[in-house]
Amino acid sequence: MSYKTLERLEYLRKANRNRSWINNELYRLMYQEDLYIIAYERIKSEPGNMTAGTDGETLDGFSLEAIREIIRAMRTEQFQFKPVRTVFIPKANGKMRKLGIPCVGLCCKKKIDLLE
Repeated sequence: MSYKTLERLEYLRKANRNRSWINNELYRLMYQEDLYIIAYERIKSEPGNMTAGTDGETLDGFSLEAIREIIRAMRTEQFQFKPVRTVFIPKANGKMRKLGIPCVGLCCKKKIDLLE
């Protein structure tokens, strides 16, 4: 990751502590390939990471080209979230609860939002 991107993230972490501060440049930061690579690195070791989303893809097939496609779609304002696949998993008390499984691109984008 470039030093400039790290510096920008650190600035955002500090600025976000101020509740009255409004981040007007967040969208532009989403064009950084570095952030998607970090997000991928953090997601790939989590349990359930090889579960396919609604697009049928897993983290296994995620590539730099996929990152560039997401960034291109965001730059041209054509990025659209894909629906989340819903499955039901058992709870300890015997009942079932919903679990949403997003597509890979959405997973990385959410993790990036957490980095900022």
